[in-house]
Amino acid sequence: MYVRIILVWILGLTATITLAQQSNNPFEFMYGDSIQLVTVDSFWFKGMYVNQNDSMLILHKPYSDNFTVLKREIAYIKVNGQKLRKVSNGQLYPEPNAITTSPLDTINQAQPKRTAPPTAPNKPRLSVIYPNSVSKEEEIRQKIKAPSNDISDLYTGNYFFSGSAIQLPKGEGYYKGYYAVFQTVNYSFTDYLSAGAGTELYTLLTGLPMVMLQGKLTTRLGDNTYIGGSYMFFKIFTPLSSSAPVEPIHVTTGIFTMGSTNANISFNAGARVGSLVQPTLAISGYYEPSEDVALISENILIPIDQNTYYPLYSFGVRWMSNYDMIWEAALYSNKELFNSIIGIPYASAMIKF
Repeated sequence: MYVRIILVWILGLTATITLAQQSNNPFEFMYGDSIQLVTVDSFWFKGMYVNQNDSMLILHKPYSDNFTVLKREIAYIKVNGQKLRKVSNGQLYPEPNAITTSPLDTINQAQPKRTAPPTAPNKPRLSVIYPNSVSKEEEIRQKIKAPSNDISDLYTGNYFFSGSAIQLPKGEGYYKGYYAVFQTVNYSFTDYLSAGAGTELYTLLTGLPMVMLQGKLTTRLGDNTYIGGSYMFFKIFTPLSSSAPVEPIHVTTGIFTMGSTNANISFNAGARVGSLVQPTLAISGYYEPSEDVALISENILIPIDQNTYYPLYSFGVRWMSNYDMIWEAALYSNKELFNSIIGIPYASAMIKF
């Protein structure tokens, strides 16, 4: 008799603990999910879901180590590009109008009584804990959102080669490899100033590198209107004993951009300066039909000699893989340059940081 009572008591205690753990652990993910989260202290983390325990999430950042985030510190969370949700007392609620509705709109309204939504067969694997402070919510929203619109994971401030006058936010940058041969790095020191450098791997190893340096300064004129300028230095280094050193290339460019980080068009006009002065011109467009895909068209006037210029047309796509690697593929076309209507392929890979 006593043995049965003890067994029933143990089974009941085990079930109670299991239910408590489940109710206190609203974070339900699958290995490989793409996780974006913001802590109550406004720190933004991004990575691939690996594992979790009662107190923390274990995430992995590509080309880096695993890292952990305490669950009690999470204010916002986004999984696989889904809209934000919030959780209260173990129940899942959708956020009204996702991120476009400001919490200040309801600050003076009485808190409505919350009820759980009806159970759906395909409930998203997503839970969020919101901070109680409206000012903290607004601060985090401002961190996630750029003044121009959504800051897209695909947007880099550049098209394929030419630049946009909409900078990346301060502290962000990217690594980009053209054709897996020419490697570049760009970084935004402020919301107005960015700089970059690049080199080609084979020439670097042989001691006669091709080196590129560039800087870009921009500002916002008004709603969806930006202006700026850039400078590029390019040189192929030759031995000191060479009788015919290669003259460096200096290009200054003015940039005018209309639009947002999701859809924009830019006009680049400048000139190569030095012993040979040649004007340059580029008209480029960018559009994101979805969160993971962007369409890009870049059209450049290429100087052949002092009085000859060929237009170079391109159209391509930029997309993001499951591991937040950004890929680009396009075709550049000019019948005179390539003896073909189709043109030549373009390819690059990027990692934002």
